[in-house]
Amino acid sequence: GENEMNEWVENTFDNYYSNFSSLTLNQIDKVEQEINATDITQKHKISTYRLDGRDVNTPRIYRKIESKELRLLTIYYYSKDEKKIELVKFEWGKNRNKNQSIKDVVASMNNSEMEETLYKQKFDWISDYLKGKLGEPNDLQTDKNSTEQKWKKNNKIIVLEYSKRDVELTIYSE
Repeated sequence: GENEMNEWVENTFDNYYSNFSSLTLNQIDKVEQEINATDITQKHKISTYRLDGRDVNTPRIYRKIESKELRLLTIYYYSKDEKKIELVKFEWGKNRNKNQSIKDVVASMNNSEMEETLYKQKFDWISDYLKGKLGEPNDLQTDKNSTEQKWKKNNKIIVLEYSKRDVELTIYSE
């Protein structure tokens, strides 16, 4: 449920933020397995511009269902040699249920405004949580379709992004 996932995100973010420099692939696998997350790691190469120049493997990806509308992917980029975590991204998006009827699919296409509200509420909740933990962001960019908040603290960069189709929270080191 949403309350359980919010609590998990807060606890997990706190743990990752505090211990980021020593996080390993084995540790995050245990965290995800404790809540029975589904491993959906891809076989093909995936990269991120945030880690340009770093030698990282295709990320480990876990999926959790937060609600009927939302799923949470947690994406972990890690170094090839020591399996040290280099970047963690929490990504909230549409829960695409394979058992939907055609009627449900059409109805959901008409509910894009409801989805935007859902993402905005999730963004606002995470933003309030981060401001309470880290203070005001160092950088803020916003336009009519998206918002990005960025914090730089203790050699770590935390980025919170909102768009009409998802919300992303990323943590990585400089």
